[in-house]
Amino acid sequence: MRILYHIGFWLGFTLLFIYQNPDGTLEDYLSWSWILFISAIVVYTNIFFLLPQFFFRKKYGYYSLLLFLSIAIGSYVLGFGLTSDLTSLRNDYTQNFINLSFFIIITSSLKLNRQYQQNQARLIQVENEQLKTELKLLKAQVNPHFLFNTLNNLYGLVIQDKNQQTADVTLKLTDLMRYLL
Repeated sequence: MRILYHIGFWLGFTLLFIYQNPDGTLEDYLSWSWILFISAIVVYTNIFFLLPQFFFRKKYGYYSLLLFLSIAIGSYVLGFGLTSDLTSLRNDYTQNFINLSFFIIITSSLKLNRQYQQNQARLIQVENEQLKTELKLLKAQVNPHFLFNTLNNLYGLVIQDKNQQTADVTLKLTDLMRYLL
């Protein structure tokens, strides 16, 4: 299912490109394929390596530096693959950097949102388990309390009938139950 989301994401951008360029040439589509390929490499490096290894471990400095380097290298590779003219390469570099940053912002936002939702679900699950455990503990406390009240009532009834031996046995049973619990 997760793979379908990823395919849908990239397919959505491809359809947007086709919609905006209805008269595109084969060269335009090859350029777009190159842009998607390099963008996917940078995006998946961020999602599957940089975020888990640095951002989620609160190493924000390393994360920022490595993310900047990956975008910069990706922008250079994008420009170099699309043109060999050095003047055009400099102009395209800035645009490629902005475009890759755009992809990174979108995909990182989606990843962070998903991570947040998973953490919330885990938190709710832990809270439910804690409530179940507390309920079991309360039930365990109620049963001995009920038992001791019953034994005390029995002891009170036996004392009224002046049956000392039964009273002693009931008292010993109470002490035994208190010791066991």
